[in-house]
Amino acid sequence: MIDPQQSSGRTMLVALITLAMLAGCASEPVATTAPAAAPASAPVAVIDGRVLDWRAFGPLVAEASGGPVLEEVVLEWRCETECANSGLAVGPELVLAEERRVLESLDQDPERATRLLQSLKARQGLGPLRWQALLRRNAMLRALVAKDIVLDEAIVEQARDALVGPRRDARLIVVADLVAAERIRTALRDGASFPELAAQESLDASAPRGGLVTGVTRRDVGYPSSFRESLFALAPKAISDPLLVEDRFMIVQMLSESTPPAIDADELDRRARGRARIAQERVAMERLADRLLRTTSLSIFDEAAKSSLDRMRTERAR
Repeated sequence: MIDPQQSSGRTMLVALITLAMLAGCASEPVATTAPAAAPASAPVAVIDGRVLDWRAFGPLVAEASGGPVLEEVVLEWRCETECANSGLAVGPELVLAEERRVLESLDQDPERATRLLQSLKARQGLGPLRWQALLRRNAMLRALVAKDIVLDEAIVEQARDALVGPRRDARLIVVADLVAAERIRTALRDGASFPELAAQESLDASAPRGGLVTGVTRRDVGYPSSFRESLFALAPKAISDPLLVEDRFMIVQMLSESTPPAIDADELDRRARGRARIAQERVAMERLADRLLRTTSLSIFDEAAKSSLDRMRTERAR
């Protein structure tokens, strides 16, 4: 329900990676995105003196990851066509700008941001070819939606609040029904440990950390509004009554509040508008990518790749 480490920066990165996983643009393939297939007889590895070639290796790779890669290529080629039709040129400088956005969203410390990015790429299975293709797709999508972006002042205010507004740390426990929530609330009143109960009972991703979530702002759309309203109504160490959040129940404990350093008004406005634009671009880019994928004629002849794509789309629809 809630990602305990979510922030506006990380939200941008997760959306970027998800967009790549949905993936692909149009016209002719480029060498960095779609390298020529290896000959069927080309050796992949030698195992105890025995040669593994692409005849045996290729179908296994297609079955394991053919679906995501196929969609990446589809979106790549469609974006190429859309950019060409719109007279848009997406050069290396725009691709580099995408990587800078990702790094800045991860951490203000360049070294730490680089380490986090390396870790994230490893978890997502993104090697140099797919990472560069991802950045280029997003650069093309951003260029395609740019003319339609009109800043929403409400989103600007959210960004301003994220930059200088108060931030609260909290613990939470999420359970499936009111009966369980009331039982846990009673145990907390009787002196039970909130972190221990969260670790044992909570359905939220924060459970392994004892329900801890940090840096929540009043307008942070990464969290449900009922959670934020309750959190900012509580005094330090106070515990809420059970809250209905979507189809589950939540109990919240407010831990502490902090306020970021002040920012010059002009600089604050510049940063807030920059963040708001990126947020709106992200939504527009996701919608465009979805439309391009849905309107593509796709015939798949490789059964392993087709099976991989079908499984991915079935899982996504759940």
